[in-house]
Amino acid sequence: MSNPLHKNVLFVGGTFNDEGGRRSGLAEKLFNALMCSFEWGTSCTKYLNGGKWSEIEDIDFVPYDQIYWFADVPNDKPKIVSRIKQDNPKCMLITSKNNLDDKYESLEIIGRALKSKSNLLVEFTRSQGMIEMTVWDALGNVYVWRNNNVEQVAEGITMRLRTLHSITRVPSVRVGDAIEAPDRQEFFQFVQEHSRRFHSLVHAVNSDRFVGNLSFRCESGFPSFRDNGLIFVSRRNIDKRDISREGFVAVNPKSMSPVEYYGDHKPSVDTPIQVRLYHAFPKIRYMLHSHVYVEGAPFTKEVIPCGGVEECMGVVLALNAEDDRSFFVVNLLGHGSIIGMDHPSRLSERPLLGLPIKYEARPIPERIDLR
Repeated sequence: MSNPLHKNVLFVGGTFNDEGGRRSGLAEKLFNALMCSFEWGTSCTKYLNGGKWSEIEDIDFVPYDQIYWFADVPNDKPKIVSRIKQDNPKCMLITSKNNLDDKYESLEIIGRALKSKSNLLVEFTRSQGMIEMTVWDALGNVYVWRNNNVEQVAEGITMRLRTLHSITRVPSVRVGDAIEAPDRQEFFQFVQEHSRRFHSLVHAVNSDRFVGNLSFRCESGFPSFRDNGLIFVSRRNIDKRDISREGFVAVNPKSMSPVEYYGDHKPSVDTPIQVRLYHAFPKIRYMLHSHVYVEGAPFTKEVIPCGGVEECMGVVLALNAEDDRSFFVVNLLGHGSIIGMDHPSRLSERPLLGLPIKYEARPIPERIDLR
């Protein structure tokens, strides 16, 4: 049976400049290890290792399902990596960062992954004369830690990519004009207060905004949705620290795939998960997702990237059958946490495991066992 990882692969490594560049022996070893790990017998594979700048200047990225961009280019040349996901947003992008002199902190490495929209990033460091590799994602998770065994690094990359390929993504489609959100002032104030706490704990390069999202459902006031109400989800990529009703997008709860929304602004990428969770927990009326952990809360078992609908089942399985289904707190492994409640005040009133709810920063790096 063919493997979805084996379709069309582009691997670019080594140095490229106007003088003819230089090949990289390590890049070649990694490429060969990946070929063995992926069993690329019949793949459409393009392999470039060092050469003239003109060879990579105008590469067409669209045909490739998986792109390894380990090219070393002069600083005065355009950063080609920045347009890979623009040209081919659905590809799996694996980039690299040379940190042999330990000039860059972990957050800078994560920032590189975020900026290029990389699915994975390989950091190169040096220890006792040996080059080591660390495999990161943009949330600060590490799947291979400072390993000089090329075969093991290739295996780690392969295992994580197989998981990423298995994740279900749901598109969003606009189905009508914007619907104004009802005023939920108590909820908005609660979020504003707590998001400032989240903001102080999030280890993120783009921490100029609260990373996460929030939502609530309304079951009255909209005649065409009298049976199921509407779900209002925070707009994509906005700062929630001062959120008000203008920051929410109306979503049709009847449609799980695709997500149907109203107006010109897309809802959060986590909307597909929360629509499903509202169905799974009928008593829940409010949800808050942040990129921090809650002390003492149960964890999901797998690292699911933002927007992967498998996270919904992970949340359900993390809870005990006898738990109060009108209030839950679950830590999302390698991601953050999600809180569901029937009323915003529950977070102030309800203790967790006998203690008040306490937020804590995710560790960076957060090492993930792929076994």
